[in-house]
Amino acid sequence: GSPDKFIAGFDLQTGETVWSVGNDQVDSQTPFLTEIDGQETVLAVGRRRLFGVDPGDGRLILEHPHEGGNATSVTPVPIGNQAFLMKLDDTFSKAVAIDRKENETDVSTAWQSRALKNTYNIPVFAADHVFGFSTRILTCVDPQTGRPKWRNRAPGDGFLIAVDNHLIVSTKNGALHIA
Repeated sequence: GSPDKFIAGFDLQTGETVWSVGNDQVDSQTPFLTEIDGQETVLAVGRRRLFGVDPGDGRLILEHPHEGGNATSVTPVPIGNQAFLMKLDDTFSKAVAIDRKENETDVSTAWQSRALKNTYNIPVFAADHVFGFSTRILTCVDPQTGRPKWRNRAPGDGFLIAVDNHLIVSTKNGALHIA
């Protein structure tokens, strides 16, 4: 979170800093390694901006203001077709489309929706749908529009993963559900 040290790369053998870039605040955000138009990219969300960094040399590929108000635990989630979901605020989430052309990267808002609101739970993309908790309500969202397809209070607040197109929910009270 200090100037020019929002995200850093380290040598695995020595632990020394190899590169560091970006100026934003870090809380509980988790960077995400992905591929954008054939180039490995680390996506990281700060309190104010989305960053894309070349993991090899630390070159800043993109820096985009995301306009979220409470991006303290955001992990970008790939939702198909070069789009990434960010649960940015207590009141909305946003999907951005990233398009890389030669040496330029364009970031645009694909959609913004109130269907998924910020929690510490990271949404998942499976079976061509986005699943996530909106506060304590399990919600299925269309990844193209951000519109909810269904919402359900069962099985209760918890954590999601997807395995072989099955949604697995481990609730905070200790139950395990597979759908």
